[in-house]
Amino acid sequence: MLSADGLFWDNIGPDGAIDRTTWSYNQGVPLGAEVLLYEITGRQEHRDRAIDLADAVASHFGPYEDGGGLDQEPLQFAAILTSNLVMAEAFIGDRIPGRSIARAYADRLWGRRDPGTDLYDGEKREGGDRLHLLDQAGYARALAVAALSAKSARKLC
Repeated sequence: MLSADGLFWDNIGPDGAIDRTTWSYNQGVPLGAEVLLYEITGRQEHRDRAIDLADAVASHFGPYEDGGGLDQEPLQFAAILTSNLVMAEAFIGDRIPGRSIARAYADRLWGRRDPGTDLYDGEKREGGDRLHLLDQAGYARALAVAALSAKSARKLC
């Protein structure tokens, strides 16, 4: 369900109650879907929706250079969003600055790693379990996506 600010809410429960949390992954998944629909169909409406959603994401989770709201998200959720932002840039163009967002995010994560193991140091993140598997998976995904060139990102999708 879409909110007034152009973001997707989390879910609708069996009782019909709407969870109005706007997690980053809830934005990344439909962003990726719109980009792929645009690539498959060539229909401008999918491109426009992807751009609108990316703009709403930037307003809500930015500024990316210094963390903004993205750093408050669970790592695996933010990794889904950054992956789809990179894909969006690869197919739509630099109107969506996906790689710069992903790189800024990955740089901050790299600064929070345990230098002895290069694992994400979850103790520095509120409520984080230092070696939680989902954190490590999100960390690895975020670093890998940030390393992609535009050409590579397009080939992976």
